Amino acid sequence: MFDLGYVDSLIRGGVPKEPFSSIFLNWELPKFSHNVYRACLYHLFHVDYPAAHTVCADGGANRLRDVLAAYGDESAPSVILGDLDSVDPDVLSRFRALGTEVMQITGQDDNDFAKSLTYLAQTLDPASVRRNVVVLGAIGGRLDHTIANINSAEIGPIDTGLVHMFSKDEVAVVLPRGVSTVTLPDAAHTVGLLPLFGETVMSTSGLEWDVHGAAMRVGGMISSSNAARERVVRVESRDRPVCMTASLVE
Repeated sequence: MFDLGYVDSLIRGGVPKEPFSSIFLNWELPKFSHNVYRACLYHLFHVDYPAAHTVCADGGANRLRDVLAAYGDESAPSVILGDLDSVDPDVLSRFRALGTEVMQITGQDDNDFAKSLTYLAQTLDPASVRRNVVVLGAIGGRLDHTIANINSAEIGPIDTGLVHMFSKDEVAVVLPRGVSTVTLPDAAHTVGLLPLFGETVMSTSGLEWDVHGAAMRVGGMISSSNAARERVVRVESRDRPVCMTASLVE
């Protein structure tokens, strides 16, 4: 069971009941980014739940700085990490002075998003690793960056269905091979099922145009511009993981 219903609470400015961690990447962030950040801080300081990390991947710190400045927010993220070639030195100095941990990780085999997932997997206690990770700025913009981030979510150390990747108006999640039950947010509009990891036989229920035992692959049949007929949908991918997308209407 993968639950995206908490997104409605974030859009409205509420605090989801379940704690989560967040990663800010260096791309356009959704309007509710500050709500994500404050919800993490709420769980960290009011519920005293240590899983509520706020991680900035390199230049993602610049993006978060702009969000915080727009709200007059003088707080700071938990950690900034990556090769640190994109973060503004003034941003780095300011957040470090406010207590942010700075980690330079120079290896080039992984992108900064992958490094962030590894950091969380190594830092969180085993129970917390089962919590959602909200990744802002992960999709949209350069196609190679988007595909690389989706790939990092699939091969990374945190269960793929728990890594929720956002653009300014969309969410994507990699569903594992097998049967997945997904609770969509009310804000979900169009839905896509993209067989990015190889050909797979798929069946669905709860969508406007369900498929039943359909062989899907890039270069063949895919399901794009679909829509949710029910809030809870079932996706079975027999052979490979599949990337599910949902556009969000605030």
